[in-house]
Amino acid sequence: ETIVNLIEEKPKLITKDKENFRVLLEKIYQYGLEFDKEEDNSWCNPSGTNYEEIDCMEEDSISFAQQMIDRLVECTGTGKITPYLYDIINKLVSQNDWSYKYIGLFSISSLAQYEDDMSSLEMTFKLIFSLTKFEHCKVRFAAINCINKFLIITFLLSSVLLKVESDLSTLFEEFSLSF
Repeated sequence: ETIVNLIEEKPKLITKDKENFRVLLEKIYQYGLEFDKEEDNSWCNPSGTNYEEIDCMEEDSISFAQQMIDRLVECTGTGKITPYLYDIINKLVSQNDWSYKYIGLFSISSLAQYEDDMSSLEMTFKLIFSLTKFEHCKVRFAAINCINKFLIITFLLSSVLLKVESDLSTLFEEFSLSF
């Protein structure tokens, strides 16, 4: 956390040194992978009826790692960090171990909020859809979570665009009537 705090204050400390930037990101993911991998599927059968309260990502190390990544994205800018992140995430989801796929998918769903152009993620969509049939339930859940995030973001972007387009049309009509 101290390193991320320092980078938030002076982002150029890390963005100028690409190799150390990559190493830092890899170490954050390495920390995220240090969670208990014992089978605990209690979250699959929630006691209540509100499925929104279910937290599949209960592992503190994954949650902390994702918070650090999000903070780095926000302070360094998406253009500088996402190429490294997608490279690391692709390596994670290509591993055979379910825990690597799990943290990789949660990273994808978190990074979706920073994507302006969803069409650039076409190959990622194919991978995510294929992982909805993966043998481990947490990987399937994480894949479905990704799809859900993409749908929400796509809906929000299209709603905003429709609103802006409508506002612009009204503005142009008013402008043309004034002449």
